[in-house]
Amino acid sequence: MKLSEIYFKNFLLLGNGKLNFKKGFNAITGETGAGKSMLIGIINLLRGEHIQWDRFNTKENVEISGIFEKDNKEEIIVKRLIVPKSKRSRFLINDSPVVRETVIKEIGSFIEISSQHEQSSLLNEASHIDYYDILAGLLNERKAYQRVYKNFIQLKKELEIEQKRLQELIERKNYLQFKLKELEKLNTYEGEERELEDTIFRLEHLESLKMAFEDGIMTFYEGEGSVYEKTSSFIRAYSDMLEKDAEGKKLLPILDNILVSSEEIFTRLQEGLSLLELDPKDLENKRERLFKIKEIMLRYGLPSTSKILEEIQHIKEQLSNLKIKEDDIAHKKKELEDCYKELKEKGNMLSKKRLAAKHHIEKKIINELKKLGFKHVQFSVMQSVSELGEKGKDRIHFYFSTTDAPPAPIKKIASGGELSRILLALKTLSLGNESEKVLIFDEIDTGIGGKTARVVGKNLKELSKYNQVIVITHLPQIASLADAHFLVKREDEEKTRIKIKELKEKERILEIARMLSGDRITDSALNHAKTLMEDKEDG
Repeated sequence: MKLSEIYFKNFLLLGNGKLNFKKGFNAITGETGAGKSMLIGIINLLRGEHIQWDRFNTKENVEISGIFEKDNKEEIIVKRLIVPKSKRSRFLINDSPVVRETVIKEIGSFIEISSQHEQSSLLNEASHIDYYDILAGLLNERKAYQRVYKNFIQLKKELEIEQKRLQELIERKNYLQFKLKELEKLNTYEGEERELEDTIFRLEHLESLKMAFEDGIMTFYEGEGSVYEKTSSFIRAYSDMLEKDAEGKKLLPILDNILVSSEEIFTRLQEGLSLLELDPKDLENKRERLFKIKEIMLRYGLPSTSKILEEIQHIKEQLSNLKIKEDDIAHKKKELEDCYKELKEKGNMLSKKRLAAKHHIEKKIINELKKLGFKHVQFSVMQSVSELGEKGKDRIHFYFSTTDAPPAPIKKIASGGELSRILLALKTLSLGNESEKVLIFDEIDTGIGGKTARVVGKNLKELSKYNQVIVITHLPQIASLADAHFLVKREDEEKTRIKIKELKEKERILEIARMLSGDRITDSALNHAKTLMEDKEDG
């Protein structure tokens, strides 16, 4: 990954501008306070850093973008639009809107910044194991472990899904069995609810119905002067006469029908009366039975007893088709156990190799740190064991000291400049063993000079053969070795604008001379600057 260009518009004191970085070693110089670290600020914002809104007190919208080049020459254009007024920003990758997490995934992991003002990767102790495994030459073993770990996680996820599915099937089966038991326990038959409603009505109106039926029997058939008796008497008295009259003859069939109807009404009334031989005490039982049936119908959304009977058959069919394959779970568990066994073996082997490399790595890092200006340096690797994780079972922490005091965790004791040189030492020792990155160093020259500065510069130069290196430096011994040199300076007397430009060869000699002698450039400084520039290819 290479950062080939950054563009900025309305960005703080930098205003508008564009910078094109070289593939190898890029140096940024300028007077103290000139605003060199603003460039790091732009790169950090492009890789997804949260915005400190108190820095953006302008009403104008801010736009920054970066062109990143992959190894296969594919370009990724990351743009961030910042709206200070509403305190909102949005990202675009190749002109398509994306979320911040996508930006971090796409380019964040390919950029490492070490600065007094920024979060160095070394401050994240979880990264120490990555540096360690590279130095120990254990990347292939770790990748082999991670392949098994990935398979283990996948099997674990699959087992969890299968177990959840099995649990759901079991719960479904239990529910169906409970429902079936409740419906069968009801022991109903088709139309029972209607029969109960009829019976309850009769029991509730028993006396009134008896009175109506008995009165009907007397009115239509049995009583003195009943319809049947009066009709029969009328027929006997007038049938002969009516038979002889044309119109009267038409009445005789109707009168016969009245007799038949009266007999039928009598029969029906007697039957109805016989059905009223009910025990009034049975009313509460009938009501309770109907309530139970209605309750079940309402609970399961079944509108009638016929639907209850249909549902019983449907549930039986569902239960017969419900297959709970517990053997599949057992097989998956066995597969997971075998995978975990392999994972544990690889994890133990990886841990042993890490432990075996500890003394050698500590010695290599100490020697490299001494070359970078740490005279009385102590460096130790603390290895502890935890649960098996993505990188094994080990936790690796780097401890550091530049005095006689016992080494302490880097994040508690190292300054920004020290962190930069420690990172440089680790990167130098790891040359060629990790993917190409954009490495940005600020404050790396704090507290060093002379020969040490040249060693730091040579290391950066060597590092730039495998990574793109961007260094903010005050030392000519470092800046003179760069493939591209950028100068940051205040543009006006009020110092309200900052200008950045890439220097040409003659301009570089002048800037190197200024760095050597200050604002008053001497002939001696110019000659020294030329010598440094002439020697840059050889370091």
